[in-house]
Amino acid sequence: MICISNIKFKNYVENFFKDHLNNAQLADLLFDFLLDFDYDGSDCQIGAAYILSKMDKTLLKNKKDLLLIAQTNEVYWKRPFQIDEDLSWLDD
Repeated sequence: MICISNIKFKNYVENFFKDHLNNAQLADLLFDFLLDFDYDGSDCQIGAAYILSKMDKTLLKNKKDLLLIAQTNEVYWKRPFQIDEDLSWLDD
């Protein structure tokens, strides 16, 4: 689902994100892209929301405030999780 403009880098980039799904600094960077109005409407926000949705749930619990802000966005593709997805794990 990650949009890579150069196919030569697709596997490298996808593997990088797969290997860093529990990296708090990466999550912070992705939330910065997702919540910063300077990037509003950019492809990086779509990618950030997608990757955040795949990140370790324990890590995301620690970022609950940021996640809940992202979840309130009226633009569905800016939400890491869709409205019908169960987020009860945030309160476990």
